[in-house]
Amino acid sequence: MANLKTELLTTSQVAKLFSVAPHTIRRWAQDGLLAPARTVGGHLRFERQSVNKLLAARGFSVPDVVEEEKVAQSSTVVRVLVVDDEITVIEQIEKDLKNEQVHIETAHNGYEANVVIPLFKPQLIFLDLLLPDVEGFRICQEIRANEKTKDIYVVAMTGYSTEDFLSKAIAAGANECLPKPLDPTRIVSIARDRARQIEIEAVARIAAKPSAPREESSF
Repeated sequence: MANLKTELLTTSQVAKLFSVAPHTIRRWAQDGLLAPARTVGGHLRFERQSVNKLLAARGFSVPDVVEEEKVAQSSTVVRVLVVDDEITVIEQIEKDLKNEQVHIETAHNGYEANVVIPLFKPQLIFLDLLLPDVEGFRICQEIRANEKTKDIYVVAMTGYSTEDFLSKAIAAGANECLPKPLDPTRIVSIARDRARQIEIEAVARIAAKPSAPREESSF
């Protein structure tokens, strides 16, 4: 079991506890309601002990750690990474998926994405094609070239929705490409489709496991 005094929670995990959007938690951190730590990539983390104190102060029930871990390990919780330098786009996707079974992490440039992907192991990535430090096309190509990440479902995003630009995204390895501004209905649909697919794959893996050999009776 995790140590309650040292366990760190992500912005998305804290947001789910308070039933608010992740950008609200970031604002609380800016206002001093929660004291965050930061990862090497600049992502916020919050000590569970301080989160539990704020939960109690605001009349929320303090969650059971064991039950939370069961939910986090559920095959239907989709790990989603949003890569975009526009905070409004990140906040929109977080808002759109607020009521879905997802765990969201964010990256604001290609460097952060390269740090987060191997650690977070996302199952779905919303990837902006025009990042400040590296093109999303290149990130997509690297994802497909890596044996450990080649099966991630990648949704490219762009404000330049010309036919050539969209075709280039698919050629780079994106599963699909969405024009900006994003359609909230489509964002939710993609997340739900991934959840169903992940659940199907989990069931298939269980079914494929060889059953334990039955012991022969001595009689």
